[in-house]
Amino acid sequence: LAAGLQSKLWQYSELLYENQGAENSGWVTDDLLESIATALALDWEKLKTDAPGAAVTQQLNAMSSEGAALQIPGTPTFYIQVGDDEPYVVQPQSFTVEAFQPIFDDALGQ
Repeated sequence: LAAGLQSKLWQYSELLYENQGAENSGWVTDDLLESIATALALDWEKLKTDAPGAAVTQQLNAMSSEGAALQIPGTPTFYIQVGDDEPYVVQPQSFTVEAFQPIFDDALGQ
């Protein structure tokens, strides 16, 4: 979210996932985070200051509250909402475009 304050949220997330290590292996290090920031021409010092700041904390708390209200069990969880209809959970068989295509087609009534 702090990278989003520098308009690079999605780019930062993408590079983080591209460099993902094994779960619980300690792969997320300050050096890795800084190298991603550098690769995206982010201001690393600002990123470090913004991450624990009020704006990011407020956004995290709002997202956490929304997730709790929707009873989201964890990630990844996918919802589809069409227009003003209630959102509903979808469970693709994989994370490929092909797995999501029938879900989107159904949601759009195609």
